[in-house]
Amino acid sequence: MNGDGFSEVIVGAPEFDGGTVNEGAAFVYHGSQTGLSAVPDWTAKSNQVDAVFGNAVSSAGDVNGDGYSDVIIGSLNYDNGESNEGRCYVFYGNLVNGLLSAVQQYRPASTNIVCSGGKTGIDGQVKMGIFGKSPFGRAKGKIVHDYVTIGVPFSSINSTLSTGAGAFADLGTLGSELTDDESGLIPENVYRWRARVQYDIAGNPFQKFGPWKYYAGYSPTPSGDFRAGDGNSGSALQLDLTLLIRGFYDAGTDAMVQDTVTVYLRSSSFPFSAIDSASAVLNGSGSGNISSTMP
Repeated sequence: MNGDGFSEVIVGAPEFDGGTVNEGAAFVYHGSQTGLSAVPDWTAKSNQVDAVFGNAVSSAGDVNGDGYSDVIIGSLNYDNGESNEGRCYVFYGNLVNGLLSAVQQYRPASTNIVCSGGKTGIDGQVKMGIFGKSPFGRAKGKIVHDYVTIGVPFSSINSTLSTGAGAFADLGTLGSELTDDESGLIPENVYRWRARVQYDIAGNPFQKFGPWKYYAGYSPTPSGDFRAGDGNSGSALQLDLTLLIRGFYDAGTDAMVQDTVTVYLRSSSFPFSAIDSASAVLNGSGSGNISSTMP
């Protein structure tokens, strides 16, 4: 659902009372290297008495084709013009849950996401981003980032720290993503990075910087977050996959809704770091083609 390489667990609680009797709820727990999160990462409710929202929950495949798996949730007794007529909801997966707070890495000058341990597509360049928000929308902000090669601690003499990229941007009341394109990196190196928001003290005199947000790859340490390369120096690898899709069935086409699969290529030696990845859309029969370039 969030593209981090780990499966999630969705739990339905149809008799949940969250201010409304038996309204029901559904909870999503993100997977990680250390297991499931202890508290829900995403929650939805019906806000209607006896709607029993969450009586059925399932993966829906990739309904909108954005590269992230979606979920479908049933609300058996939902009223909408007819008593207990019921309703089903499809919620789109995305990079984060709720308010954007995580950092994200992109291909240079684009909105194309670079997965954990992936290549940026252009030698020596990467685009870094963080979601910024200020109390009551009073302050402007810009991104500050710090990147290092594997094995080098942050804020050491070998750490490359920006002083705040570009002009301050209006964060508004809902917040805004702040990005910066970085160049001059070494394509062969594997990098880790972090970012934080620098606030305009004219609007927020009590806080100059927000906390550091670390880009955390899903793969074992010390795998790194990205390689600033185009990936054209290796040999081509192609996989033809046929998989079982579990999710949303389209009765009109008599097939499952397409889903997205990501394959991660790992080093053959410990700690088995991710060295490349590629994604493909599986059709309703579960077939897809994945192409990658071995470094």
